[in-house]
Amino acid sequence: MEKIAGIGGKAHLYTHPAATDEEAEHDVYVHEEEEQRIGLNDDDGEYVLEVHHDKRHVSSAKSATFNLVNNIIGGGVLALPFALRSSGMIVGSVLLTTVGLLCVYSCYLLLEASKYVEEKSYTGLARAVGGKGGAIFADLCNFMFLFGALTGYMIVIGDVLLPFTEWLGPLHHRWFVVGIIATVIVLPLCLLRKIGALAYTSLAALACIVYLVFLVAFRSIQNIAEEGLEKSEDELSLANFAPDIFRSLPIMSFAFTFHPNIFPIFSEMRNPTMSRMRAVVHAAVLVSGLAYLIVGVFGYLTFLEETEGNIFNNYDDDILVARIAVDSIVLEVSPNKVPDISIRYIVITACIVALSYLLSIVIPDISFVFGIIGATAGNLIVYTGPGVFYMKLAPGRYTSPRKIGAAILAAVGLVFGVISVLVISIDEIKQLVD
Repeated sequence: MEKIAGIGGKAHLYTHPAATDEEAEHDVYVHEEEEQRIGLNDDDGEYVLEVHHDKRHVSSAKSATFNLVNNIIGGGVLALPFALRSSGMIVGSVLLTTVGLLCVYSCYLLLEASKYVEEKSYTGLARAVGGKGGAIFADLCNFMFLFGALTGYMIVIGDVLLPFTEWLGPLHHRWFVVGIIATVIVLPLCLLRKIGALAYTSLAALACIVYLVFLVAFRSIQNIAEEGLEKSEDELSLANFAPDIFRSLPIMSFAFTFHPNIFPIFSEMRNPTMSRMRAVVHAAVLVSGLAYLIVGVFGYLTFLEETEGNIFNNYDDDILVARIAVDSIVLEVSPNKVPDISIRYIVITACIVALSYLLSIVIPDISFVFGIIGATAGNLIVYTGPGVFYMKLAPGRYTSPRKIGAAILAAVGLVFGVISVLVISIDEIKQLVD
């Protein structure tokens, strides 16, 4: 089954009795490629998708959870301690938990809305609601998010590797180090024809994330044990409200933006009923949220008011293994599946990577990049899009409780997005003036 950068293939909707796990497994493995019927729970029966699977790409619920966690956690985790510094430890923790819960709710709306369209993808839902223009807008939001993520990851690469490249002498500059990595590693990865080419690296990336979580927690506990709590009590901020929370929220939204990837993962599950997919989303968001809380809280407790936009900039240069681990996480880019590598495709990809590289040199602050992208594309993808899709596609009156909830989610995404962009931009201008 083809998988195109988070966009699933077309499918036809009809009703059919659900198959048991054993029957589904038998159906899939009878031939190399065979039609599999996939159920979506509904009050009146089982909605099912009609898709085709390669037997090598039919995953269990555990495998789907693993893949979703790997989709969620990325470079955004490095900016979460700064987010808690901006909003305070208690308020920040509550906000992070709330964003996680809203993320689960918006995923639920996406899955519910997908019952009423043929094209099971984020773009397909947008097309069903807004026609060609809606599909283009959804793709544009997804592109903005991925482009912003790539820019942020290049900033992280520079932050991580620059301390270890002093041996370059006159060439020991961010522009040179990041330029080499972008040319030699990032561009070839972006030119890969199949996402499956990176399948075996996902386990290593997740292991690096686990290592990062334990490292940040250990260093924080070690620091408190050596210096005591007196400094922490003096500098610790428990609650900061407006406008500071509007710097924190978009970073958290960025960290939880994975919604376009739900449908490809869903379509590769064995017997993916709605209840099983909800369980996968719940488990993946729970695991990711716990990792985010640990890094955010312990990272902030370690450096308090000195916490930088990239938490690794606060650490000494002796944590080489951790820096390499983080680089392996951010280099987990997702290539497109394309029929062939053409000159046009190479040129467009090279231009995107080059523009991202230039922005990472001009704006070397991931908290700003992740904040702006989270407040714009992230908010539209996570909150506004799912809310609008459900309101427009699900049957029933607009005054029904479910549709009112969807409308509130969509409106909150828009309002908080606009305010966050203004706050972040004003703060950045003030810093430039000062």
